[in-house]
Amino acid sequence: MVLSISTIVFIYLQKSEKAKNFVWYVDESFAAHWEKILAQAPKEFERFLQEGNIQIINSETAIPADTYGYIVTTNRLNALQLKNNQGNEQNSSSKEEVPAVIAYERLARSRVYKGAYVLALDPWLIFSKRSTPPLSRERIIAPAQGTQDTLLLLPGRDKKAVNSWAARLLQESTSSFIQDKASWNEVKGDLFRSGVFQEGAISSNWNEVLFTLLGTRECWTYAPISRLRTQSDYRTSQIEAFIFPEPGDNFSLQADILWLIPFGINDSNKQTKNLFNWLDSMEAGSVIAASTTWIPAHPDCPPYNPAAQTARIAWLTSSYVWELTEQ
Repeated sequence: MVLSISTIVFIYLQKSEKAKNFVWYVDESFAAHWEKILAQAPKEFERFLQEGNIQIINSETAIPADTYGYIVTTNRLNALQLKNNQGNEQNSSSKEEVPAVIAYERLARSRVYKGAYVLALDPWLIFSKRSTPPLSRERIIAPAQGTQDTLLLLPGRDKKAVNSWAARLLQESTSSFIQDKASWNEVKGDLFRSGVFQEGAISSNWNEVLFTLLGTRECWTYAPISRLRTQSDYRTSQIEAFIFPEPGDNFSLQADILWLIPFGINDSNKQTKNLFNWLDSMEAGSVIAASTTWIPAHPDCPPYNPAAQTARIAWLTSSYVWELTEQ
């Protein structure tokens, strides 16, 4: 029997990949979720779900040359560095300065950016009781006299919430943000002196903010949708979600993004291709959202409540989606 060159190459690639170990590299905060998600995958993917397949990403993580698989992370830049350094004994730290904010244009259309695929996201929205009018931009940037009966709530003990507000105040357009550290430090320091937020905001936490939000005062908070998902359905039924008020007709959406980044995978391998197709499917999207309390990136996944529907529409229609890097 005479084999063609293409057949020989295909067989070689298949054997070469079988000799490697399949590994999931996952953020520590998502490792338990990922195990539950994979447990609900179709049986045909059992070989990718063996004990020890999931490795937690840390500062010393390095991907061996004899492995292939996926990185599941909210830190796209770090994951790409791990991928590009595959085979090195140590993970060399990047010397490039990372911007405070990274914006992606119309990300929902393709759900992919430079080889990184979006599985799910945790959008930040303005939340208030149904009886409270939408938050105006004027109330944010120039709190006028007579706002003592209304509260804009900030959990000052949460670093990401503080940075998120700073980003919004340093936003020049839907995709442009002032990035220099001096401006960020100045704005973050002014947050608690401006009179925009509730008294004692600097020492407030999320539990206090959500308790006040559901009280009798007219108030708003800027939060990721996962924060509301931790509350009971009865309590969240009283809450409405709105996009952050921006000048102009276009708007941007802040979100924490769960990325899927393949490494060392042979494109001709049918099993890994089918695995990817499942992870990218509406079925997997719903499973991921249910486990993480985020919303699925897949456009056809049904929302789990009205606030999630607002988040879903914002994800699908926003001009830009942007994420904070670690500051």
